[in-house]
Amino acid sequence: MEKSCIRLVSYNVHSGKNTKEIVEVFTHDKNLSTADIILFQEIEFHKVEKVSRAEIIARELGFHFVYEPSRDIKNSGNHGLATLSRYPIKNNLSIELPKYKLLFSIQKRIALITSIEIAGINITVCNIHLDTRLSPKQRMNQLNACLLKLKENYGQNIIVGGDFNTIPFRISTGSIPIFYSNQTKHLHKNMVDMGFKHFCKEPIDYTMKSGFLKMKLDHIYTDRLPIIKCGIE
Repeated sequence: MEKSCIRLVSYNVHSGKNTKEIVEVFTHDKNLSTADIILFQEIEFHKVEKVSRAEIIARELGFHFVYEPSRDIKNSGNHGLATLSRYPIKNNLSIELPKYKLLFSIQKRIALITSIEIAGINITVCNIHLDTRLSPKQRMNQLNACLLKLKENYGQNIIVGGDFNTIPFRISTGSIPIFYSNQTKHLHKNMVDMGFKHFCKEPIDYTMKSGFLKMKLDHIYTDRLPIIKCGIE
């Protein structure tokens, strides 16, 4: 019996204003053009544009989609998460995550949960975007608010992916990096303890570069579904 696979992509689009370029890469790139499920973080909707950026991209790719705003922004718009799928989305739910004061502001963060049926199997996909300047304990508290809800209400065949913002620092008073801390290691232990035992075993490079700083911020985990191959595009 031939095994079937799905390809999932997570991408922080930093507002997603360049919808044409995003469509172009998901249409022509060798690997991204075969994506079955796409998780966007930091995508926006501006009322002056009439249609959300997630819908524009989904429509061009021929995908089903759900967009969920996490907070309002200036100029009559909002900022949030979107999940796109080749397969019909059965239902969706957003979960508000615990809030932490970062420097002088508190931002609302959410996780977007979608149920998708693929080849007769129900898959639950959680698209998540955690805060940046959090201690490992705060990060796990914010994450586990979502994981506990997933385990309680959705059973198995769960995929959790997105921008976990696992910065390589420990933070003091919500703003000041005080020393190196492997937050990815803390995240990994927490995910495994929560039953998400499948992840990328291949050597994975950084997912964000800012000047000389290279950081691995983005991750994908599953509880039962094995990960066959993974990489960074």
